[in-house]
Amino acid sequence: MFQNIGVLDSFIVMEAATADPADRRVDLLRRIAAAGGLRLTDSLPRTCRPQTRSADSTPAVDHRARTRGSCMMSVLIAWSIGAALVFLLAAVLRVVVHAVRLGGFRDVQPDHDEMSASRFTIPVSLIVPVGAGSDMGAVNEVIGALLALNYPTFEVIVVGEGLPSADALIAAWELEPREVFYRAALATAPVRMMYRSSRDARLLAVDKEPGNLADALNCGVNLARFRYVVAVEPEVAFDTDALLRALTPPLRNPATVVGATCHVEIIGDGLQRLRSIRSMMLSRLIWGTAPGALGPLDTIVVWRRDAVTQAGGFSSDAVDPHLDMMVRVQSSTATGFHGPVVRMADIFGSRQSRPLVEVAATMARRQAAAWQAVASAMAVGASTRDMLARFVVTEVLTPFMQAWW
Repeated sequence: MFQNIGVLDSFIVMEAATADPADRRVDLLRRIAAAGGLRLTDSLPRTCRPQTRSADSTPAVDHRARTRGSCMMSVLIAWSIGAALVFLLAAVLRVVVHAVRLGGFRDVQPDHDEMSASRFTIPVSLIVPVGAGSDMGAVNEVIGALLALNYPTFEVIVVGEGLPSADALIAAWELEPREVFYRAALATAPVRMMYRSSRDARLLAVDKEPGNLADALNCGVNLARFRYVVAVEPEVAFDTDALLRALTPPLRNPATVVGATCHVEIIGDGLQRLRSIRSMMLSRLIWGTAPGALGPLDTIVVWRRDAVTQAGGFSSDAVDPHLDMMVRVQSSTATGFHGPVVRMADIFGSRQSRPLVEVAATMARRQAAAWQAVASAMAVGASTRDMLARFVVTEVLTPFMQAWW
Protein backbone atom coordinates (compact mmCIF):
# COMPACT_ATOMS: atom_id res chain seq x y z
CA MET A 1 0.00 0.00 0.00
CA PHE A 2 2.85 2.39 0.80
CA GLN A 3 4.31 1.94 -2.67
CA ASN A 4 1.17 3.46 -4.18
CA ILE A 5 1.32 6.75 -2.31
CA GLY A 6 1.73 8.68 -5.53
CA VAL A 7 -1.31 7.02 -7.01
CA LEU A 8 -3.30 7.75 -3.86
CA ASP A 9 -2.30 11.39 -4.09
CA SER A 10 -3.64 11.46 -7.61
CA PHE A 11 -6.89 9.95 -6.38
CA ILE A 12 -7.17 12.67 -3.73
CA VAL A 13 -6.68 15.42 -6.33
CA MET A 14 -9.22 13.86 -8.67
CA GLU A 15 -11.82 13.40 -5.92
CA ALA A 16 -11.40 16.99 -4.75
CA ALA A 17 -12.94 18.11 -8.02
CA THR A 18 -16.15 16.11 -7.57
CA ALA A 19 -19.42 17.79 -6.61
CA ASP A 20 -20.46 15.92 -3.48
CA PRO A 21 -17.89 16.01 -0.61
CA ALA A 22 -19.47 13.09 1.23
CA ASP A 23 -19.41 10.75 -1.82
CA ARG A 24 -15.91 11.93 -2.58
CA ARG A 25 -14.60 10.95 0.84
CA VAL A 26 -16.26 7.54 1.05
CA ASP A 27 -15.23 6.53 -2.48
CA LEU A 28 -11.66 7.61 -1.82
CA LEU A 29 -11.44 5.56 1.36
CA ARG A 30 -12.79 2.49 -0.49
CA ARG A 31 -10.06 2.75 -3.12
CA ILE A 32 -7.41 3.13 -0.43
CA ALA A 33 -8.75 0.08 1.40
CA ALA A 34 -8.80 -1.99 -1.79
CA ALA A 35 -5.21 -1.03 -2.57
CA GLY A 36 -4.03 -2.02 0.94
CA GLY A 37 -6.08 -5.18 1.40
CA LEU A 38 -7.99 -3.72 4.36
CA ARG A 39 -11.64 -3.72 5.26
CA LEU A 40 -13.45 -0.43 4.92
CA THR A 41 -14.53 -0.34 8.54
CA ASP A 42 -10.93 -0.68 9.74
CA SER A 43 -9.82 2.47 7.91
CA LEU A 44 -12.88 4.65 8.51
CA PRO A 45 -12.76 7.01 11.51
CA ARG A 46 -15.26 6.36 14.30
CA THR A 47 -17.27 9.43 13.32
CA CYS A 48 -17.58 8.18 9.71
CA ARG A 49 -18.70 4.65 10.50
CA PRO A 50 -22.32 3.69 10.03
CA GLN A 51 -24.31 4.43 13.20
CA THR A 52 -26.95 2.03 14.35
CA ARG A 53 -29.73 3.35 16.60
CA SER A 54 -29.77 1.45 19.84
CA ALA A 55 -32.88 0.64 21.75
CA ASP A 56 -31.28 2.33 24.78
CA SER A 57 -30.69 5.67 23.02
CA THR A 58 -33.50 7.45 24.88
CA PRO A 59 -32.21 6.46 28.35
CA ALA A 60 -28.75 7.60 27.25
CA VAL A 61 -30.12 11.01 26.37
CA ASP A 62 -31.86 11.20 29.75
CA HIS A 63 -28.63 10.22 31.47
CA ARG A 64 -26.75 12.98 29.66
CA ALA A 65 -29.44 15.49 30.67
CA ARG A 66 -29.20 14.41 34.29
CA THR A 67 -25.43 14.60 34.16
CA ARG A 68 -25.59 18.11 32.70
CA GLY A 69 -28.04 19.23 35.44
CA SER A 70 -25.84 17.69 38.13
CA CYS A 71 -22.82 19.56 36.79
CA MET A 72 -24.72 22.86 36.82
CA MET A 73 -25.84 22.27 40.40
CA SER A 74 -22.29 21.42 41.45
CA VAL A 75 -21.03 24.65 39.92
CA LEU A 76 -23.77 26.65 41.66
CA ILE A 77 -22.98 25.09 45.05
CA ALA A 78 -19.26 25.65 44.55
CA TRP A 79 -19.79 29.32 43.70
CA SER A 80 -22.16 29.76 46.65
CA ILE A 81 -19.72 28.20 49.10
CA GLY A 82 -16.95 30.31 47.62
CA ALA A 83 -18.99 33.48 48.07
CA ALA A 84 -19.78 32.48 51.66
CA LEU A 85 -16.09 31.89 52.39
CA VAL A 86 -15.17 35.24 50.87
CA PHE A 87 -17.80 36.95 53.01
CA LEU A 88 -16.61 35.26 56.19
CA LEU A 89 -13.00 36.09 55.27
CA ALA A 90 -14.03 39.72 54.92
CA ALA A 91 -15.53 39.53 58.42
CA VAL A 92 -12.26 38.15 59.78
CA LEU A 93 -10.32 40.96 58.09
CA ARG A 94 -12.76 43.39 59.65
CA VAL A 95 -11.82 42.03 63.07
CA VAL A 96 -8.11 42.38 62.33
CA VAL A 97 -8.48 45.96 61.10
CA HIS A 98 -10.58 46.90 64.12
CA ALA A 99 -8.00 45.34 66.46
CA VAL A 100 -5.16 47.24 64.75
CA ARG A 101 -7.04 50.51 65.10
CA LEU A 102 -7.51 49.87 68.80
CA GLY A 103 -3.81 49.14 69.14
CA GLY A 104 -4.46 45.65 70.48
CA PHE A 105 -6.26 46.92 73.59
CA ARG A 106 -9.84 46.22 74.55
CA ASP A 107 -12.22 48.85 75.78
CA VAL A 108 -11.78 49.56 79.45
CA GLN A 109 -14.78 48.19 81.34
CA PRO A 110 -16.20 50.37 84.11
CA ASP A 111 -16.01 49.37 87.74
CA HIS A 112 -19.48 48.13 88.63
CA ASP A 113 -18.90 48.42 92.36
CA GLU A 114 -17.92 52.03 91.96
CA MET A 115 -20.93 52.75 89.74
CA SER A 116 -23.36 51.09 92.13
CA ALA A 117 -22.03 53.13 95.05
CA SER A 118 -21.87 56.47 93.26
CA ARG A 119 -24.61 59.02 93.83
CA PHE A 120 -23.96 60.38 90.32
CA THR A 121 -25.23 57.20 88.63
CA ILE A 122 -28.36 58.20 86.72
CA PRO A 123 -31.63 56.66 88.08
CA VAL A 124 -33.60 54.29 85.86
CA SER A 125 -37.25 53.30 85.48
CA LEU A 126 -37.77 49.60 84.66
CA ILE A 127 -40.95 48.76 82.72
CA VAL A 128 -42.37 45.22 82.72
CA PRO A 129 -45.13 44.80 80.08
CA VAL A 130 -47.54 42.04 81.09
CA GLY A 131 -50.08 40.66 78.63
CA ALA A 132 -53.45 39.15 79.46
CA GLY A 133 -52.13 35.59 79.01
CA SER A 134 -48.80 36.06 80.78
CA ASP A 135 -47.59 33.58 83.37
CA MET A 136 -47.93 35.39 86.69
CA GLY A 137 -45.36 33.08 88.23
CA ALA A 138 -42.74 34.30 85.73
CA VAL A 139 -43.86 37.89 86.32
CA ASN A 140 -43.43 37.42 90.06
CA GLU A 141 -39.92 36.02 89.54
CA VAL A 142 -38.78 38.85 87.27
CA ILE A 143 -40.10 41.46 89.71
CA GLY A 144 -38.06 39.90 92.51
CA ALA A 145 -34.95 39.77 90.29
CA LEU A 146 -35.36 43.41 89.25
CA LEU A 147 -35.76 44.64 92.82
CA ALA A 148 -32.56 42.76 93.73
CA LEU A 149 -30.46 44.54 91.08
CA ASN A 150 -27.19 46.11 92.10
CA TYR A 151 -28.04 49.69 91.15
CA PRO A 152 -28.25 52.86 93.26
CA THR A 153 -31.68 54.25 92.36
CA PHE A 154 -34.43 52.73 90.24
CA GLU A 155 -38.12 51.89 90.18
CA VAL A 156 -40.11 48.98 88.72
CA ILE A 157 -43.35 49.69 86.84
CA VAL A 158 -45.51 46.67 85.95
CA VAL A 159 -47.96 47.56 83.16
CA GLY A 160 -50.57 44.85 82.74
CA GLU A 161 -54.08 43.97 81.70
CA GLY A 162 -56.32 42.28 84.23
CA LEU A 163 -54.10 42.72 87.29
CA PRO A 164 -57.08 42.51 89.72
CA SER A 165 -57.39 38.85 88.76
CA ALA A 166 -53.70 38.21 89.60
CA ASP A 167 -54.37 37.42 93.26
CA ALA A 168 -51.03 35.67 93.72
CA LEU A 169 -49.10 38.70 92.47
CA ILE A 170 -51.12 41.12 94.62
CA ALA A 171 -50.65 38.96 97.69
CA ALA A 172 -46.96 38.32 97.10
CA TRP A 173 -46.05 41.99 96.86
CA GLU A 174 -48.81 43.37 99.08
CA LEU A 175 -50.17 45.63 96.34
CA GLU A 176 -52.59 48.29 97.52
CA PRO A 177 -54.70 50.65 95.37
CA ARG A 178 -53.24 54.14 95.28
CA GLU A 179 -53.77 57.43 93.51
CA VAL A 180 -50.72 58.45 91.52
CA PHE A 181 -50.51 61.76 89.73
CA TYR A 182 -48.56 61.75 86.48
CA ARG A 183 -48.34 63.64 83.22
CA ALA A 184 -49.98 61.81 80.30
CA ALA A 185 -47.56 63.06 77.67
CA LEU A 186 -48.30 60.09 75.39
CA ALA A 187 -51.75 58.85 74.38
CA THR A 188 -52.54 55.39 75.74
CA ALA A 189 -55.50 53.19 76.59
CA PRO A 190 -57.31 54.28 79.78
CA VAL A 191 -55.76 53.30 83.10
CA ARG A 192 -58.15 51.43 85.41
CA MET A 193 -56.25 51.27 88.67
CA MET A 194 -52.77 51.75 90.13
CA TYR A 195 -51.22 49.74 92.93
CA ARG A 196 -48.25 50.53 95.15
CA SER A 197 -46.43 47.80 97.01
CA SER A 198 -46.33 48.19 100.77
CA ARG A 199 -43.57 45.59 100.81
CA ASP A 200 -41.24 47.57 98.51
CA ALA A 201 -42.10 51.18 97.65
CA ARG A 202 -40.07 50.97 94.43
CA LEU A 203 -42.73 48.73 92.86
CA LEU A 204 -45.71 50.29 91.06
CA ALA A 205 -48.32 48.16 89.25
CA VAL A 206 -50.77 49.55 86.69
CA ASP A 207 -53.94 47.93 85.41
CA LYS A 208 -55.03 49.35 82.04
CA GLU A 209 -57.40 48.66 79.18
CA PRO A 210 -56.20 46.09 76.61
CA GLY A 211 -53.67 47.29 74.06
CA ASN A 212 -50.52 46.19 72.27
CA LEU A 213 -46.86 46.34 73.32
CA ALA A 214 -46.38 49.92 72.13
CA ASP A 215 -49.34 51.06 74.23
CA ALA A 216 -47.94 49.37 77.34
CA LEU A 217 -44.52 50.96 76.75
CA ASN A 218 -46.06 54.42 76.31
CA CYS A 219 -48.01 53.98 79.53
CA GLY A 220 -44.82 53.04 81.34
CA VAL A 221 -43.01 56.08 79.90
CA ASN A 222 -45.81 58.34 81.15
CA LEU A 223 -45.47 56.94 84.67
CA ALA A 224 -41.66 56.87 84.71
CA ARG A 225 -40.01 59.39 87.02
CA PHE A 226 -36.40 58.97 85.92
CA ARG A 227 -34.33 59.97 82.89
CA TYR A 228 -33.85 56.49 81.41
CA VAL A 229 -36.42 53.72 80.89
CA VAL A 230 -35.73 50.04 80.27
CA ALA A 231 -38.32 47.46 79.11
CA VAL A 232 -37.74 43.94 80.49
CA GLU A 233 -39.70 40.85 79.43
CA PRO A 234 -40.87 38.47 82.19
CA GLU A 235 -39.06 35.47 80.61
CA VAL A 236 -35.56 36.96 80.93
CA ALA A 237 -33.20 35.76 83.69
CA PHE A 238 -30.24 37.95 84.69
CA ASP A 239 -27.67 38.60 87.41
CA THR A 240 -27.48 41.55 89.77
CA ASP A 241 -25.04 43.57 87.60
CA ALA A 242 -27.13 43.31 84.41
CA LEU A 243 -28.49 46.85 84.63
CA LEU A 244 -25.02 48.32 85.16
CA ARG A 245 -23.86 46.63 81.94
CA ALA A 246 -26.86 47.85 79.98
CA LEU A 247 -26.44 51.46 81.17
CA THR A 248 -22.72 51.69 80.38
CA PRO A 249 -22.99 53.70 77.10
CA PRO A 250 -25.67 56.14 78.38
CA LEU A 251 -23.73 56.75 81.59
CA ARG A 252 -20.58 57.52 79.59
CA ASN A 253 -22.32 60.05 77.38
CA PRO A 254 -25.77 60.91 78.76
CA ALA A 255 -26.14 64.09 76.72
CA THR A 256 -25.73 62.39 73.32
CA VAL A 257 -26.76 58.73 73.54
CA VAL A 258 -30.54 58.31 73.27
CA GLY A 259 -30.62 54.54 73.40
CA ALA A 260 -28.59 51.37 73.90
CA THR A 261 -29.21 47.68 73.26
CA CYS A 262 -27.88 44.75 75.27
CA HIS A 263 -28.17 41.11 74.17
CA VAL A 264 -30.41 38.44 75.65
CA GLU A 265 -28.67 35.10 75.19
CA ILE A 266 -30.69 32.08 74.05
CA ILE A 267 -29.96 28.80 75.83
CA GLY A 268 -31.25 25.35 74.96
CA ASP A 269 -31.93 24.66 71.27
CA GLY A 270 -28.79 24.52 69.12
CA LEU A 271 -30.05 26.50 66.12
CA GLN A 272 -31.54 29.27 68.25
CA ARG A 273 -28.34 29.47 70.27
CA LEU A 274 -26.31 29.67 67.06
CA ARG A 275 -28.45 32.59 65.91
CA SER A 276 -27.87 34.29 69.26
CA ILE A 277 -24.09 33.84 68.99
CA ARG A 278 -24.13 35.18 65.43
CA SER A 279 -26.05 38.24 66.59
CA MET A 280 -23.49 38.99 69.29
CA MET A 281 -20.65 38.51 66.79
CA LEU A 282 -22.24 40.99 64.39
CA SER A 283 -22.70 43.50 67.20
CA ARG A 284 -18.96 43.47 67.71
CA LEU A 285 -17.84 43.28 64.07
CA ILE A 286 -20.37 45.34 62.13
CA TRP A 287 -21.90 47.69 64.68
CA GLY A 288 -18.94 48.20 67.01
CA THR A 289 -17.64 51.30 65.21
CA ALA A 290 -20.93 52.50 63.71
CA PRO A 291 -22.12 56.03 64.53
CA GLY A 292 -25.67 54.65 64.87
CA ALA A 293 -27.15 51.19 65.22
CA LEU A 294 -30.28 49.07 64.96
CA GLY A 295 -30.82 46.45 67.64
CA PRO A 296 -30.94 42.66 67.28
CA LEU A 297 -33.98 40.43 67.73
CA ASP A 298 -33.37 39.30 71.31
CA THR A 299 -32.39 42.40 73.24
CA ILE A 300 -33.03 44.71 76.16
CA VAL A 301 -33.29 48.36 75.09
CA VAL A 302 -32.43 51.38 77.22
CA TRP A 303 -34.18 54.60 76.17
CA ARG A 304 -33.75 58.20 77.20
CA ARG A 305 -37.23 59.16 78.31
CA ASP A 306 -37.25 62.72 76.95
CA ALA A 307 -36.21 61.49 73.48
CA VAL A 308 -39.06 58.97 73.39
CA THR A 309 -41.55 61.61 74.54
CA GLN A 310 -40.43 64.21 71.99
CA ALA A 311 -40.53 61.57 69.24
CA GLY A 312 -44.24 61.03 69.98
CA GLY A 313 -43.86 57.72 71.79
CA PHE A 314 -43.79 54.19 70.43
CA SER A 315 -45.89 53.62 67.33
CA SER A 316 -48.84 51.25 67.70
CA ASP A 317 -48.67 50.57 63.95
CA ALA A 318 -45.06 49.34 64.07
CA VAL A 319 -44.39 45.61 63.99
CA ASP A 320 -41.46 46.11 66.37
CA PRO A 321 -41.89 49.34 68.39
CA HIS A 322 -38.26 49.36 69.52
CA LEU A 323 -36.83 48.94 66.02
CA ASP A 324 -39.16 51.61 64.66
CA MET A 325 -38.10 54.03 67.40
CA MET A 326 -34.42 53.38 66.62
CA VAL A 327 -34.92 54.48 63.04
CA ARG A 328 -36.94 57.54 64.01
CA VAL A 329 -34.63 58.96 66.67
CA GLN A 330 -31.53 58.45 64.53
CA SER A 331 -32.95 59.78 61.27
CA SER A 332 -34.68 62.84 62.68
CA THR A 333 -33.13 66.25 62.15
CA ALA A 334 -35.02 67.83 65.05
CA THR A 335 -33.00 68.91 68.05
CA GLY A 336 -33.73 67.42 71.43
CA PHE A 337 -34.36 63.77 70.60
CA HIS A 338 -31.96 63.13 67.73
CA GLY A 339 -28.97 61.00 68.68
CA PRO A 340 -27.23 57.64 68.27
CA VAL A 341 -28.32 54.25 69.53
CA VAL A 342 -25.41 52.13 70.74
CA ARG A 343 -25.53 48.39 70.04
CA MET A 344 -23.42 46.61 72.63
CA ALA A 345 -22.04 43.09 72.43
CA ASP A 346 -22.54 42.58 76.18
CA ILE A 347 -25.15 40.18 77.57
CA PHE A 348 -27.92 41.44 79.82
CA GLY A 349 -29.33 38.03 80.63
CA SER A 350 -30.69 34.84 79.08
CA ARG A 351 -33.90 33.01 78.34
CA GLN A 352 -34.86 29.52 77.29
CA SER A 353 -35.35 28.59 73.65
CA ARG A 354 -38.90 28.65 72.33
CA PRO A 355 -40.96 26.04 70.45
CA LEU A 356 -40.48 25.84 66.69
CA VAL A 357 -43.91 27.28 65.89
CA GLU A 358 -43.31 30.29 68.13
CA VAL A 359 -39.84 30.78 66.64
CA ALA A 360 -41.27 30.77 63.11
CA ALA A 361 -43.85 33.39 64.09
CA THR A 362 -41.17 35.51 65.78
CA MET A 363 -38.89 35.35 62.73
CA ALA A 364 -41.79 36.31 60.45
CA ARG A 365 -42.49 39.36 62.61
CA ARG A 366 -38.80 40.22 62.61
CA GLN A 367 -38.65 40.11 58.82
CA ALA A 368 -41.73 42.32 58.58
CA ALA A 369 -40.21 44.74 61.09
CA ALA A 370 -36.91 44.73 59.19
CA TRP A 371 -38.58 45.63 55.89
CA GLN A 372 -40.58 48.31 57.68
CA ALA A 373 -37.38 49.76 59.13
CA VAL A 374 -35.64 49.65 55.73
CA ALA A 375 -38.55 51.49 54.11
CA SER A 376 -38.51 54.15 56.83
CA ALA A 377 -34.76 54.62 56.54
CA MET A 378 -34.88 54.86 52.73
CA ALA A 379 -37.61 57.49 52.96
CA VAL A 380 -35.34 59.69 55.06
CA GLY A 381 -32.50 59.81 52.55
CA ALA A 382 -28.72 59.82 52.69
CA SER A 383 -28.45 60.46 56.43
CA THR A 384 -29.26 56.81 57.20
CA ARG A 385 -27.34 55.24 54.30
CA ASP A 386 -24.53 53.80 56.43
CA MET A 387 -26.92 52.47 59.07
CA LEU A 388 -29.15 50.93 56.40
CA ALA A 389 -26.19 49.23 54.69
CA ARG A 390 -25.03 47.68 57.95
CA PHE A 391 -28.55 46.53 58.74
CA VAL A 392 -28.89 44.78 55.36
CA VAL A 393 -25.54 43.05 55.90
CA THR A 394 -26.47 41.80 59.37
CA GLU A 395 -30.11 40.90 58.74
CA VAL A 396 -29.97 39.60 55.14
CA LEU A 397 -26.50 38.78 53.79
CA THR A 398 -24.90 37.20 56.83
CA PRO A 399 -27.74 34.74 57.62
CA PHE A 400 -27.87 33.75 53.93
CA MET A 401 -24.11 33.18 53.67
CA GLN A 402 -23.91 31.24 56.91
CA ALA A 403 -26.87 29.09 55.88
CA TRP A 404 -24.98 28.04 52.71
CA TRP A 405 -21.77 27.47 54.62
